[in-house]
Amino acid sequence: MTPKKLLVLAVIAVAAVAAAVAARLAEPDRVARGEGAAARLFPGLEKRVNQVAAVTVTHQGGTFTFRRRDGRWTLAQADGYPARGAAVRRAVVTLARMERVAARTADPGRYGALHLRDPEAEGAKSRRITLLDGEGNKLAGLVVGRRGGNLGGDRAGRYVRKAGGRQAWLAEGDLKLPTRKADWLRRTVVNLKEKAIARTTLERAGGKTVTVKRGEDGFTVKGEAPADRVPDDRAIKRLGTALSDLRLKDVRKAAGMDFTGEARTTLTSRTDDGLAVTVEHVRHDGAAWVRVAEVKAPEDAKDARKRARTIRRRTDGWVYELPSYKARAFTIKRGQLFRKENEKSGDGTPGAPPQSGAKGKLMEQLQKMRKNGGER
Repeated sequence: MTPKKLLVLAVIAVAAVAAAVAARLAEPDRVARGEGAAARLFPGLEKRVNQVAAVTVTHQGGTFTFRRRDGRWTLAQADGYPARGAAVRRAVVTLARMERVAARTADPGRYGALHLRDPEAEGAKSRRITLLDGEGNKLAGLVVGRRGGNLGGDRAGRYVRKAGGRQAWLAEGDLKLPTRKADWLRRTVVNLKEKAIARTTLERAGGKTVTVKRGEDGFTVKGEAPADRVPDDRAIKRLGTALSDLRLKDVRKAAGMDFTGEARTTLTSRTDDGLAVTVEHVRHDGAAWVRVAEVKAPEDAKDARKRARTIRRRTDGWVYELPSYKARAFTIKRGQLFRKENEKSGDGTPGAPPQSGAKGKLMEQLQKMRKNGGER
């Protein structure tokens, strides 16, 4: 056999060994409950979950710090805005109940296959969760890697290792720790029932306004259409329902955010029972930000006044960054509510194609699901 062939075989052999090692590290474990090393990762923690006063979640992009105040969870990186309490509590309880199923590697050089390198390491895909009591004492700390293991039934597993420890484990318990801030926040800003919105008016800083009204066949534009145009129903609906399921992308305290200037727009939606919600919009650092400027309801409309109080209580003192698909309604011009008769309906944005087919139907179903139930 020639030296060249021997070299090729040697390379193949090395690659095979490396692949086998990687496969062994990541292969699913089939372990029944109660076998082997099954035991709580943090014995006694479940009895102490009510002592948890702060939670940090660290990932490659930064750290989220949650604090419990007056019985509710807030997010420090959102100026103390209310977090989704259920999501934080679920993470704490899941951590407290996690059990070791099978020992994996204790070699830091092999953590990468299980996504268990420290989150600060370059290219790391792990998360680290830390629980603290009211005095700042650490109750638990865990580096959380990728999902893994076939534990049978609906039992889910994660690769984990204790923070600061070397031993990696396959543990039972699907601890989910999102890295997107919005996933930890109470996202609803305003959510008016679509079928209850009577009309919506968008006003620009210069005084120009455009109004759409809801009728039996949906929303229509007030005033005549241009001579060579027909109403674009999708764009009109986008404006009419701007305050239906209005959700945040980010949030901060209102102090310091300037809502003056020529680019400012003001959108007001009024419902059938007299509730009127006014939202102001500006661009700041390339993003769309809004604030709820005014909420009014008639004196004799008990339900409307109750909803008005709920909106004020949630939004007073805060400004919200909007996702782009919602921000479009706050900058739409009257001309964009019409199209040429032979053009397909768009979404009010020049050059934006309409959703059609299965994708369009899916988007409509998702929007209906979101809007079902209205303001809450």
